[in-house]
Amino acid sequence: MSPNRTLPASRREYIVSTVNAKGSVRVAELAAGLGLSPITIRRDIALLDEEGLLEQVRGGARRISAPGNQALALQSDITVGLITPSLDFFWPTIIEGANIVADRVGAHLQLQGSTFAAKDNLVEIRRMAEDESIGGLLLVPDLEGPGSDELVEFLQTVTKPTVLIERTLKPHGPHSRLFESVITDHSNGASLAVRHLAALGHSHIALLTDKRIPSRHLIAQGWADALSDLRLDTESPRGDTTELIGDARTEGIKSFVDNCISEETTAIIAHSDEAALVVVELLAQRGLTVPEDISVIAYDDEIAKLARPALTAVCPPKAELGEVAMQLLLERLSNPGRAIRQTMLAPTLVIRDSTGPAPSRN
Repeated sequence: MSPNRTLPASRREYIVSTVNAKGSVRVAELAAGLGLSPITIRRDIALLDEEGLLEQVRGGARRISAPGNQALALQSDITVGLITPSLDFFWPTIIEGANIVADRVGAHLQLQGSTFAAKDNLVEIRRMAEDESIGGLLLVPDLEGPGSDELVEFLQTVTKPTVLIERTLKPHGPHSRLFESVITDHSNGASLAVRHLAALGHSHIALLTDKRIPSRHLIAQGWADALSDLRLDTESPRGDTTELIGDARTEGIKSFVDNCISEETTAIIAHSDEAALVVVELLAQRGLTVPEDISVIAYDDEIAKLARPALTAVCPPKAELGEVAMQLLLERLSNPGRAIRQTMLAPTLVIRDSTGPAPSRN
């Protein structure tokens, strides 16, 4: 192994965190998660083995006994508080991932559903932060909306070990605390979608964001960067209905679809699955079929496979997000002095029936 070879930080974090969370992982699983060849993954594992971060075994890698397993020394009465903005769709799989790791070490998970509003998050976080029976927190706070400044200010005062899921909060202004976190590489997720469509001959690829969550910014950036990198049409329609509700939202999506048709768009990426389903229905109402006339990719992969046609979708590593978040927290409880980790996990693209070759425009 070349002593000068280094891994990109995101790849290093993904491999080590996945191995630590699951205990052992096969090369094929890591290769699929990162979109790399098995040969490349084997070389990465060998390098990380040399650095003492994991143990290379036949066909994969496994967690080393220390420091990765320090969390196993925890007493069985440790309770971790998990607050999610919803108990529907995206979040149950994350919750289950956290539960898997908690069960492995005998920890207890205290779950609380909240909302996507900072004022509600603050109430629940304050309650758990003051509950002496809870040893650490897994949080998904609203860091953008009304009341978020007060929430961020309170988070600075929380003394319990805390890990953010699908959120990052770095020092800014008067706030100096650095939080551990685990997030999806949503920029890469959008890039995967664009590159899949480009390989099918599409150059006019539109984007619709329809969920008011922080990842929409990363998705939009990944989409724009991929279009530019591949020299595709960077003026493709960009729709955003994240600030609209009710009839205004519906009209916003209709306007976006009509714009795509007038601009001869050949593919649409829609965040989320629900928005993608609306797009497919609107296209059908206008006499267009998917994927023959326009290809559609959903983002989230919660109900995409239930559509007709089944939707190709970007799938965030939901179970792994929960697993890694819990592992980070347990390791922090066992070793408070270790370096803070901010982990990024790669999403995957699940190819189904809603994407096909770009139609010819005569």
